[in-house]
Amino acid sequence: MIDTVFQGKTGILGTYLITGDRTALIDPGPPVQATQVLEILKQLGVKINLIALTHIHLDHAAGTWDILQEHSKCKVIVHPRGSKHLVDPTNLLEAALSQFKGEMPPYGEVNPVPHEVITESEEGMILDLGDTKLLVIWTSGHSTHSQSFFEPENGLLFTGDAAGQIVFDQVIPASPPPFNPEQTIESIEHMINLKPTIICISHFGYRENAVSYLSDFRDRVELWKRLSFEAIENGGGLRDLFELVHSNDKIIKKLIELHPEAKSDIYSSLVGFISYAKWKNNQK
Repeated sequence: MIDTVFQGKTGILGTYLITGDRTALIDPGPPVQATQVLEILKQLGVKINLIALTHIHLDHAAGTWDILQEHSKCKVIVHPRGSKHLVDPTNLLEAALSQFKGEMPPYGEVNPVPHEVITESEEGMILDLGDTKLLVIWTSGHSTHSQSFFEPENGLLFTGDAAGQIVFDQVIPASPPPFNPEQTIESIEHMINLKPTIICISHFGYRENAVSYLSDFRDRVELWKRLSFEAIENGGGLRDLFELVHSNDKIIKKLIELHPEAKSDIYSSLVGFISYAKWKNNQK
């Protein structure tokens, strides 16, 4: 795992390097972090053959172009729903600007990725690195273009944001709109069925006892989903959902008591749930 600096802090994004007969880089990060990854690759004397993207959000994939400047023969594997946005990131940038309310994080300059280096993934395809194989599994929910990579020999599962994020050692959903908790639960079940041993998370780090981690995460998504519909049915909104979570999720209640600053992370995570509940309610 390569841990680079963003806004003066480490522990923000885990970029994963898989070396062997052929070498893969999972999620290079935004340009300001990808350039740091390049320096580390130089120090290691490693050439990259494949960039494997868990999804195309800027904090994971925007530095792909920067990696390609030094590793020009590299191929990029991406979910088919995301490939056109790598080639033309205009809509991606506009969506991010809207999400961050006009104040984009300092990711650095985002450049388009040449279409000729892109390979669109398929569910169940094998990425052959010679002595290492990666299984591609589509894990929508966080986004429609999310995918994870499973290395079966050692039971390593690389999930991007599909298996949540760690906030003060507790897993919470990474769920900006348009988040889909139902698809997330299906994806978690798919990952559990692989029986991974170690889960490698983008935000942040890796955890042993992967099945237990995924089961706990599934239970949280199911609870927050139920509470989001309860909030909507009672005419409530985001604040009401937060109060329901605070009352019904004992671990989150303790987390906020120990770390009051985590409250903002919880609120951000709940936005996707309340948006989904409102959307589903309008479909009735």
